[in-house]
Amino acid sequence: MDAPILLVDSDTALTRALAARLRSAGLTVDVEADGAAALARTSAVRYACVVTELDVPSVPGLELCRRLRAQPETSAVPIIVLSTRADEIDRVVAFEVGVDDYVVKPCSWRELTLRIRARLRPARPAALVPPPFRFAGMEFDLGRFRVSVDGVTMPLTNTEVALLVALVRRGGAVATREYLLYEVWELPSGEESRTLDSHMRRLREKLGPAGERVQTVRGTGYRLVSADPSV
Repeated sequence: MDAPILLVDSDTALTRALAARLRSAGLTVDVEADGAAALARTSAVRYACVVTELDVPSVPGLELCRRLRAQPETSAVPIIVLSTRADEIDRVVAFEVGVDDYVVKPCSWRELTLRIRARLRPARPAALVPPPFRFAGMEFDLGRFRVSVDGVTMPLTNTEVALLVALVRRGGAVATREYLLYEVWELPSGEESRTLDSHMRRLREKLGPAGERVQTVRGTGYRLVSADPSV
């Protein structure tokens, strides 16, 4: 992997051990102990993913996530929270800020590795990547994992692109909540989560007027529609 992972946590013993494990799995890892130093690093280095604890000094984890999402150069970087906080409210607030995944400590390094890889764009042979196509008035370039509207590339995270692709696969039909939760987060059937609603709200905001094409089907899920069925 060319771009490294940034691990932000003030527990230096944990980060040393976890970084070693992640490196043994083939990931390149940088480590920072506080939020201010992490922000400085993200200004100088292009990271493939940021993994952060919420309780870090200087710039707390939630504020770190807000700033990463607000800066154009880091707005699409996948963010995973790895925290001792297990309450639902902490998860909800984190997803509202725009994180892609939330993992509660303690967790195995294998699980974290899988979750990191799930947030990254998969490396697939070119022959398996479809050519750019249009749907619902949007241009999809899955080779670059990009979505454009009227020629302008949208500042979407990998998770937000994955949500749109999951809707496209339904071809305008309704995508149930269960379908989307499994396709994007691999959550089992029957598990309710406000993660989906938080991400859909942010996705619509980023798409601007095109966000109206993502419709809520009350009590069921979502669908992606277009005024012109040919696109």
